[in-house]
Amino acid sequence: MRKRNFLLTVLFSVSLLAAVACGGGTTVQPPTPTPADALTPSATRTPPPTSVPADTQEAAQAADAASILALGTENLTELVTSSPALMSCIAERLGFSSLMELAQREPSQDEVDQMVPCFLEGGVTGAMSVPEPPAKESAPVLTAPEGIPWYKGPLFDSHMHMIGLSNSFYGDRFTTDDVRRMMDRNDIRAGVGFYMPPVTGRESEVDQLLGYVDDLSDRMVALLMPTPFDFGLDTGFLGFANGTYSRTLLEPLFPPQGSMEGFGEIAFYTDHFGQLQPDGPEMNEVYPVIAETGGVVMIHPRTGQTAEQFAAVIGEYPEITFLFHGTNSRYDAVGEGTAILELLSGYDFENVYYTLDTASVLDSPEYPGTLQMDPESAEEFVAVMNELGVQELAEQAFEEYGQIIIDHPDRTMWATDVLNSWHFEDAGIDMLVDFSRRFIAMLPEQIQERFAFANAWDAFSGYLD
Repeated sequence: MRKRNFLLTVLFSVSLLAAVACGGGTTVQPPTPTPADALTPSATRTPPPTSVPADTQEAAQAADAASILALGTENLTELVTSSPALMSCIAERLGFSSLMELAQREPSQDEVDQMVPCFLEGGVTGAMSVPEPPAKESAPVLTAPEGIPWYKGPLFDSHMHMIGLSNSFYGDRFTTDDVRRMMDRNDIRAGVGFYMPPVTGRESEVDQLLGYVDDLSDRMVALLMPTPFDFGLDTGFLGFANGTYSRTLLEPLFPPQGSMEGFGEIAFYTDHFGQLQPDGPEMNEVYPVIAETGGVVMIHPRTGQTAEQFAAVIGEYPEITFLFHGTNSRYDAVGEGTAILELLSGYDFENVYYTLDTASVLDSPEYPGTLQMDPESAEEFVAVMNELGVQELAEQAFEEYGQIIIDHPDRTMWATDVLNSWHFEDAGIDMLVDFSRRFIAMLPEQIQERFAFANAWDAFSGYLD
């Protein structure tokens, strides 16, 4: 948590400086950690040039500095210690002893304020590469617990956040090889992955993003994930809540120029998207681009949004595959999934699917938080799951969600909603998969593989190389 808070503080300071540089009229809100706080990695792919939405050199410099700062504390420390100019500037402002202490403690706000100009003045650019983390070795392949009904077939994970490929904001970074290893050892044949946008939309950032997309193009359907909080910058992909995702910005990422296959997760439930609607003007440039490529749009509704709102958009864009997820009544009497269930029951759409993610269905009244997201390590998660009882949790989840799958066997899909880096560690993913295979085994045998694999494979395998 210390690394995460330090990074948020520095990013907020950079955003404030950029807002001042752009005219000073922007109200800046400190960002809250969500499944989208990441920038993009370096890669070798070279896409066509794209425009830079920044109006001034100062704003561009601020975006460059933000790109470096968002690498995470460990990479940032390595960058500073390898740059005599940065180290000299920061040491002059803070004192060398204080600079060395920052590897062990969180800086004060005054220290952060003194550090930020060094990045703005130092010509640090977002095109610098991120050191690749070391590859991880696999544990033995997960096997069925003795005496427990357990689905043993293939899996297709329809909801995976790929933030850790480029950023250590939610734990340690991982590589595309780590993703393949994790999927192979758990028989996850493919997935739908959400990648962070290239922030300003510059050519170097687009190149970085598409490099990872292309490297996993045989295993992952790649969706561009809008940043669901306000940095205070109305530039590039940081200003989506203000309607700035223009066709000019999007086209370099999607065919025929780029290789992204869709857009999402659109997290309508977050404060940043609180004023947006699925049929609102902010989406006017997004849907046509995705429709032209026959792509995917993934949506997480908020309570109060209606099936009619979504149906209007779905009916207008039959070329798009719409993928939804959301809970039943965990957070309130209605639940985020109400509109989704009405879409499945009241409309005859062949391009609408509902993923039942472990993060949504895995819940216990005995745990005060969100069971999959709140633990800070795989070890803590496994301990909590074992304490609560994995089989008991699977049975509770099936009691609430099983009938949805039975009622809609061709429209529902399995997924995890992996986000934290420890979700990709052996102990973390093994527990999620063990829970899932117990849950799936409770379904009628004839629909188990349809839910776990076949529905998603039929819908999305055409996007894979």
